[in-house]
Amino acid sequence: MDSHIQDKIERHLLGRMTEEEKKAFEAEMEADEELKKQYLLAKALKQEANGHARQEEKPGQGNAGSEKERPVSSSSKRKWMYAAVLMSVAVLVAFLYLHMETTDVSDPPIRSGESSAFNKEVDSLVGNKEYAKALENVEGKVTNCEGLIEHYKNFVDSIPAEYAGEAEAPSSPEEARKELKKAEAELMDLKLIKAQVLLKKGEKDKAAAILKELSHEDSTVQETAKELLEEID
Repeated sequence: MDSHIQDKIERHLLGRMTEEEKKAFEAEMEADEELKKQYLLAKALKQEANGHARQEEKPGQGNAGSEKERPVSSSSKRKWMYAAVLMSVAVLVAFLYLHMETTDVSDPPIRSGESSAFNKEVDSLVGNKEYAKALENVEGKVTNCEGLIEHYKNFVDSIPAEYAGEAEAPSSPEEARKELKKAEAELMDLKLIKAQVLLKKGEKDKAAAILKELSHEDSTVQETAKELLEEID
C-alpha cells in the first residue's frame, strides 16, 4: 500500500484529520472503490484488535456467580495483545499481496495515454468479463472521433464562407488545427484501449495488429503500445 494512502487511512481511523481533510478523504473514497476497500479492511482489523484488548481488560464478564477468575498478569496481557496485532497485520499483508498479484501483475488495469473516466469505465466492464459491451463502447467512441477528424480537416486551410459564424465550425484555421490534433490523439488513445480489451478477451492476433500500428505512430501511446507488444511476444 502506498505510504501516503496508509497514512491518510490511519489518521482518519484515529480521528486526527481536520474537518476539511476528513471530508476530502471521504469524497476520495467514494470515487475510488479500491481505496474504500482498503479503508474498510483496516477499520475492521482495528476494531477486532480493540475488541480483543477490551475483553482482556474485563475478565470474567458474563459469568456472574461463578468462581472468581485469577487475575491475568500484565505480561500475559501484553503478549496476547501483541499476538492479536501481529495476526491482524499478517491478514492485511496477505490481502494486499494477493490483491497486487491479481490486479497489478496478472491482470493489470486498462492503460491509455491519459487516464480518464472512459478507460476506467471500460476497465470495469472488462473486470466483469463484459468484453462485447466494452468493445461496443470503444467502437462508438472511435466512430465519433473519426468523424471529428474529418470535420476539422475541412477547416485547417481556411474557413469556407458558408460555414462562417456557424456553431459547428471552428473560429479560425488555427483552432481547427488544434482541435484536429486533439481528435487524432484521442483516436490513438482509443485504439490502444481497444487493443487491451482484445488482449483480455484472448484475441492476441487482432490486438497485436493494432499495437504494431500504434508502435510506429508518433503519439503519447507509442511507448505503451511497444511495451504491450513485448509482453505478447
